[in-house]
Amino acid sequence: MNQNNYKFGKLLKEIRKNNNINQEELANLSFINVKTISNMENGKVDIDLDKLEILSEIFNVDLVERYLYLLLDDSQQIDKLIDKLYSRDRYAGSSQTDEIKILTEIENTSTRKIIKDKARKLRLLFQSIELENKNEKKSLIVEALNIGKTFDFTSLCSNTYDIIDYRLLMNYAICLNNKKVRMAYLKFIENSEIDNNNLKSILYHNMASTYYTTDKSYLALYYINKSIAANNKNPISPIMLYQKSIILYDLKMPYDKYVRMTLETSKKISSNLYQIILNKYKAKAHDDKILLSLTNKFILKI
Repeated sequence: MNQNNYKFGKLLKEIRKNNNINQEELANLSFINVKTISNMENGKVDIDLDKLEILSEIFNVDLVERYLYLLLDDSQQIDKLIDKLYSRDRYAGSSQTDEIKILTEIENTSTRKIIKDKARKLRLLFQSIELENKNEKKSLIVEALNIGKTFDFTSLCSNTYDIIDYRLLMNYAICLNNKKVRMAYLKFIENSEIDNNNLKSILYHNMASTYYTTDKSYLALYYINKSIAANNKNPISPIMLYQKSIILYDLKMPYDKYVRMTLETSKKISSNLYQIILNKYKAKAHDDKILLSLTNKFILKI
């Protein structure tokens, strides 16, 4: 199976579903045989640019540009950076210098608008991760979501999304102080049925964190377990392990295993991340001698 056709087919299916159109309805609108549409979505046929022109009119998306994007070398480098986005914990304030440098170079040298736009969008995402001020983060995220289109925050279903858009929307949500509105955004992403376990893992983690801060610890535990199960990294995310350990702690369930795993994995990954998590444990344990003793014991072992 041609990998570009397969990837484009997944994108086409996602755009169709986001527009709440089934294959039969699309066949009637486009005068393209429903079997052909099914084969296109499953990557079983070569892409016909004439058919993409027809579908572009229906979806109000330039599908020809999207398809050509898959065939370009710069797009492969961008896709690698998207994969790299999930290769390690990227917490607020952490440096994203290398990724930003590569994307800026692509922006400045590419001659195709779709490549330049995607590089710019991803650059803004990485730059927003570097920031700790929520309003500054939101400003960059809104700018990124509006590249090449007008993003409608009042009707999320009316927008088209790629994997970067979903990550941007999730990062926007976690900047919101209103927990109910934040969860509505996160639930929208969850219900979009994204076929990407790395994104799902981070989404579930953010849902767990939000439930935890609203004193819904059992829901928080449910989602942090889903987050860890979907996580493909090796070693597993210490931030997710930390979240699980404090949820278990608050529920008065066995948590010491996860304290140890959190400290061990964070120490291997980054001394800065390790220190951040260690300080969080110490702050959590300021009036709990058992947790403080346990944390100190693992520090000595490490």
